[in-house]
Amino acid sequence: MARHRAILRAVLQVYADDASIQTIGVFGSLVRPDCDEYSDIDLDVVVSTEAVALASRKIQRLIDCLDVTSFPPLLAAWDGDHAAEILLKSLDRIDITIHAPEDSKAEVLRDLILLRGERSSLPPVGKLAIAAHEVGPRLHRLHDKFPILALNVATSLRRGRWWDALRLLQMMRESVMEIYGLARDSTLPVRHFIRHAESDLQAALGETLALYRPDSIATALKRMVGLYRAQCSRLSAGRLFVSEEQATVFDRVESVLDK
Repeated sequence: MARHRAILRAVLQVYADDASIQTIGVFGSLVRPDCDEYSDIDLDVVVSTEAVALASRKIQRLIDCLDVTSFPPLLAAWDGDHAAEILLKSLDRIDITIHAPEDSKAEVLRDLILLRGERSSLPPVGKLAIAAHEVGPRLHRLHDKFPILALNVATSLRRGRWWDALRLLQMMRESVMEIYGLARDSTLPVRHFIRHAESDLQAALGETLALYRPDSIATALKRMVGLYRAQCSRLSAGRLFVSEEQATVFDRVESVLDK
C-alpha cells in the first residue's frame, strides 16, 4: 500500500542518523499476501545492547518527529519502556518494539523484512514464545482443566453470576484455540487457530459465543461441551482424548444446565 510505504519512509528518516540502531524491520500482516489498507505496521527495531536503556526516548522521538510530517500521531499506548502502539490521525497504526539482538523473537524473525541493516546482525534463531519442552505439559494442562472450567461456568450460571460465566466460557474458547495450535507445533497457538483452522471448526467455536443472558450462556456452554467431546482428538491432532472421568464431568454439567 502506498500509504504504508510513505509512513515507513518517514520512520526511516526519523532514525537515519541514529548509529545505535542495527536493524529496522517490518513483520506481521503487512508482509503477508493478505495485507490490505487496514494492516498494522509492525516494526522490529534492534539496537546495541548499550542503547536498550534509551528505547523509550527513541520511541518518543519517533512520536515527536511524526507530528510534523503528513502522518501526525493521535495517541500512543505504551507497553513498558521498550514498545508502544502509535495511532496516527489517519487511523494507521504503528506497533514498534525496540530491543537488543539477543532478545529477538523467533516468531518475528520468520517473516521479518529488513528495511535497514543486515541480517547478519540478528541471531539465526530467536527466542520462542513457547519453548519446545513446554508444549506437551501445557497441552495436557489445558485438556485436564477443560471439564473443570465447564463445571465452573455451569455453577456460575446457577448462582446468577453471568459475568463470571462469560469470562470462564471465554477461557474455554481460548483453550480450544490454544490446543489446536500447540498440537500443530505453533508457538503462537491462538493466532494459528485463527489463521489456519478448518472453517467448520471455526464456525463451531463461533457458535459458542454468548449474549449476556442466562439462556444464551447455557446454550453456548452446551455447544462448547459438545464441540470438545466430538472434536477433541481432531483439535489435538490425535494427541488427546476425552477420558471416562472427563465425560462424567461433562454429563454432570449438562444435567446442571437441564435443571
